Amino acid sequence: MGMTEETKMNPEIKARWVAALRGGEYTQGKSSLRNKYDELCCLGVLCDLAGKDGLGEWTTQEGSVHLFFDGCYLALPQSVVDWAGLDSHNPTIYTTEEGVELSDYNDGGLSFAALADLIELHL
Repeated sequence: MGMTEETKMNPEIKARWVAALRGGEYTQGKSSLRNKYDELCCLGVLCDLAGKDGLGEWTTQEGSVHLFFDGCYLALPQSVVDWAGLDSHNPTIYTTEEGVELSDYNDGGLSFAALADLIELHL
């Protein structure tokens, strides 16, 4: 399914997300929303902003290196998808016909600053 013109992220939340990614307060991690070393992927930063709005909280599970937000650790929980006005648990960026999921960009080594630029332009 392609991105439709009507599906636009909540502009206020998008602005906060982009600012948080550029702000330097978060340490970038890979392969999960957040880990016990307090490293977050770009989607984890969005979850953290949702948590600051009282939408959910980070929880741990015995023996897991991952933290969970609203029960999820790999992609956005539905609560955050709805809150942010997104259409996917792992939004796809279309710079070409072939879209790339944000987590793939993040885990592929794209910096938070570069991710912020993509989110600003394409979501």
